[in-house]
Amino acid sequence: MKAYIYISEPIHPFSDEALESLIEESIERNSDAGITGFLCYQDGLFIQYFEGEQQAVDRLFLRIYQDKRHKLLNYHIREPISSPKFPHWQMKVIKKKRLEANNIEPFLFNQLKGLKDDNSSHFDWQSMVWRGVDMIAKKYV
Repeated sequence: MKAYIYISEPIHPFSDEALESLIEESIERNSDAGITGFLCYQDGLFIQYFEGEQQAVDRLFLRIYQDKRHKLLNYHIREPISSPKFPHWQMKVIKKKRLEANNIEPFLFNQLKGLKDDNSSHFDWQSMVWRGVDMIAKKYV
């Protein structure tokens, strides 16, 4: 198994209807492919985490990477993973307020948005991102 997490910026803002359509499409497609994970959209940025069998998540990431509706800002891959962190979430939407209440939101978004430019090593900030995913799994699953 393998997991990806990424942050991206839409080329054009997503309306509530477009976001809802994207979520419904993702749930159906992910369910068929055995992929689970979560999506958070806030302040014009998407964070998505997804996990599953290597070929399925690689295909999904390629489709996301090539999607012209957004610009990929940063991503990380974790492999192998022994078991899914979100086994029942075909694509759970997590609201910003919920993450803020547990002090996860600024932590995760800031790590993904650009600590590449920080003095910390690549391993350090990548580890912090995965720690944020673990925090979400412990709080919400």
